Amino acid sequence: MVIDGPSSSSIMAAIQATSNSTSSTTSSSNHHRQHRIGTSSVSEFYEGKTVFITGGTGFMGKVLLEKLLRSCPGVSKIYLLIRPMKGQDAHERLQQLLSSPLFDPLRKERPQDLRKVLPIEGDITQPELAITASDRAMLERSVNVVFHSAATVKFDEKLKLSVTINLLGTRRLVELCKRMDHLEALIHVSTAYCNCDRTEVTEVVYSPPMDPERVTTLVDCLDEPLVDQLTPSLVGNRPNTYTFTKALTECWLREHCEGLPLVIVRPSIVLSSAGGPMKGWVDNWNGPTGIIAAAGKGLFRSMVCDPNKTADLVPVDMVINLMIVSAWRVGTTKPKELQIYNCVTGQRKPITWQQFIDLCFKYMRKHPFSDVFWYPNGSVSSNRTLNTFNWIFLHWIPAHIIDSFVWLTGGRPM
Repeated sequence: MVIDGPSSSSIMAAIQATSNSTSSTTSSSNHHRQHRIGTSSVSEFYEGKTVFITGGTGFMGKVLLEKLLRSCPGVSKIYLLIRPMKGQDAHERLQQLLSSPLFDPLRKERPQDLRKVLPIEGDITQPELAITASDRAMLERSVNVVFHSAATVKFDEKLKLSVTINLLGTRRLVELCKRMDHLEALIHVSTAYCNCDRTEVTEVVYSPPMDPERVTTLVDCLDEPLVDQLTPSLVGNRPNTYTFTKALTECWLREHCEGLPLVIVRPSIVLSSAGGPMKGWVDNWNGPTGIIAAAGKGLFRSMVCDPNKTADLVPVDMVINLMIVSAWRVGTTKPKELQIYNCVTGQRKPITWQQFIDLCFKYMRKHPFSDVFWYPNGSVSSNRTLNTFNWIFLHWIPAHIIDSFVWLTGGRPM
């Protein structure tokens, strides 16, 4: 993993110390005391601290929560912003989250630590985050560290909703952070691809594709159908609304967060975990995960992609370690400048998409999935005509043959 940013060497040393936490959660506190960077270890920085997390019910949020509880046992409280959904209130969704197998080691060895996690009912898309006045006052009095990972990561998300969540949601959170009495670190999760229109991306905020305030005004004033029509011209040479709104958000943060202990973390393509407590853990179909699953089932056999391009993939636990350590660093060194870290692998440990696909198929055959429809195989090509040809003969025709067989045997075609 390559970390670009100020004082990268000290950050990498601290991440290594954090990554080396013992598999036994009961001994993690003593272990971390042995790894000091400067005058304070990472785990000691979090002792007695109160943490507030947005996006805590998402993939990265769950890993962040588990890592904080496991490796920073001295943390006082962790508040999660949770939106009521599908008939469940914030408390019910929190209990469902904590029942994940990811938390089994903690539940077995330090179950009392799970009581440190408390829900804050709210919604990133609503004014004041839809947090009650009493909860806001409590957060303003007590929170020391904020991790902002709430976002819509759908590439095909409508621009109006993407702006509402990614840009306006961040603005609402910053307004809350500015009222916090004891804030020591604010970590904003961006993406390494927010400046994908450039051939080189360093640890700076680049000029915005458009004025964030102007985009906000347009989205607020215009109906969604009209915004949809304008989206291609607004997004410009960026491939989707996700990277567009993430770039706008970074620019807005640079202009409006002076005096805040802000860090921007830019991961590339986030994959399942490489380390403990559960190697390979993932709980969503985002990014390559869904493609891998479909390919392993034999359902996905052709894709438009340049096989020689770098697949910049980074395990989720490495991103989380950087987030935790970057909060420690900004909280202990108190830099005056905005801190930015690119969390990528393509420079130091490059792998092409073809190499990645070959490795996937190798292990799919060695450890086959259940209920496989077809032998795991396939190809990628930047040639769209060839991909169309492959799609017809490897997807469309086999699918209709199977559906016909299912129909003839009295089943329900897919």
